[in-house]
Amino acid sequence: HITSRQLNHVEAAELLRVAAENIQNEAQEIH
Repeated sequence: HITSRQLNHVEAAELLRVAAENIQNEAQEIH
């Protein structure tokens, strides 16, 4: 479990954004 002390919502949002970009890049490479 990740607490706010370890990861704040801004950092979490950034990680999600980067993960989404990686998924999109992989999807484009497949097609």
